[in-house]
Amino acid sequence: MATQFVEKPTALEIEQQVAEFLINHVGDRVCVAEVSYNPARHAWQVKLGLSYPFLGVIGIVGEALVTAEHGIELTTSLEEVKQRAERLYEQNKEAIEAAFSQRQRP
Repeated sequence: MATQFVEKPTALEIEQQVAEFLINHVGDRVCVAEVSYNPARHAWQVKLGLSYPFLGVIGIVGEALVTAEHGIELTTSLEEVKQRAERLYEQNKEAIEAAFSQRQRP
């Protein structure tokens, strides 16, 4: 489903749209890590990151483009985003678990 724009949306509006898309298709750990407008392409470029509470974004797992004509288009497939997120989680598992365990102590 393509989102149509009447005027150029703000970076925050793009972030919100892509975040909703990610929640619906990938889950709550993949987030919008960075949004920038590319005037040559008339597109918003959105870097997707793997994020955890207490740690923030721990790495980039993909990218999307958002245009008035096509809406949200992943330049990294959903399957690849999920695979990269899994690998990044495994590489950072100890730090992720440590961050959670430190927060759970009284």
